Amino acid sequence: MPKGYIFLIVLIFAFRLSICSAQDNKGVPQSGFITVADSKLYYESTGKGKPIVLLHGGFMDTRMWDGQVKEFSKKYRVITCDLRGHGKTVDGDSSYFMYEAIRMLLDSLNEKKADIAGLSLGATIATDFAIEYPQYVNKLLLITPGLNSLDTTFVQDSTMEKYSILMDSAVKRKDIALAAEYFIRSWFDGPFRSPQQTDTALRKTVLAIATSTMKIHQFMHWTRFAQPRAIGRLEKITAPTLIIVAEKDNYHILKNAEALNKGITNSKIVTISNAAHLVNLEKPEEFNKIFLEFIRK
Repeated sequence: MPKGYIFLIVLIFAFRLSICSAQDNKGVPQSGFITVADSKLYYESTGKGKPIVLLHGGFMDTRMWDGQVKEFSKKYRVITCDLRGHGKTVDGDSSYFMYEAIRMLLDSLNEKKADIAGLSLGATIATDFAIEYPQYVNKLLLITPGLNSLDTTFVQDSTMEKYSILMDSAVKRKDIALAAEYFIRSWFDGPFRSPQQTDTALRKTVLAIATSTMKIHQFMHWTRFAQPRAIGRLEKITAPTLIIVAEKDNYHILKNAEALNKGITNSKIVTISNAAHLVNLEKPEEFNKIFLEFIRK
């Protein structure tokens, strides 16, 4: 075979290999499970570069971050996982602290430091993680945040209290579809909007995710928070912290944000208007811009 022909074959092979590598870098996720106690925690890792961990909200799963993964993975390694009792994670009977599972996930992926972000329930876990493992945290982003504290009621908000009671009643009757609908009215529509006022296609997507998690996990194996509670230990968080809230979210979440801002020394609050609790889904462009500007500084 002529040397020139062999060289051409090698060149073509190298070119195809470079295309495949470029495609892998542009968002094809690696996925798998890590063992935590007797559970199997599902995770996805997409892109290359400085790692970003995204922790989803209650009754959601990794899919709620699809828009962010697509954008952020262009320049970063984006790591998502399904929390205990959610998504594709397979739960055993043994309980464990969720922040420990996040540490184990980072260790298994050979990442010793990352930007840690969480929304709602995910923000509660992210806060616990930043307190327990500050050496792993580069920057912290708490989005429409939950908080590991004693006050978990919605008595200050009659709409949220009503839907919380209705959801509990539907769960007791094992009416998953109705329970998911009341959940969406609380956490997607929010207390200031009716279902008719929110984006129909997006609302259906969120409803489908919530229904899926409720059916698979049957409201069991909820995530376990740190003890003592984070509310009394916020001064231990040393990472620069951005708290993102939404204008049409409920009173309880806004009070959480104020408590976090007061307790974390190096923190600030940014508000996104005309959106409710799942702000990354409703306002992806504005959310992504705020997020990326913070971690790039």
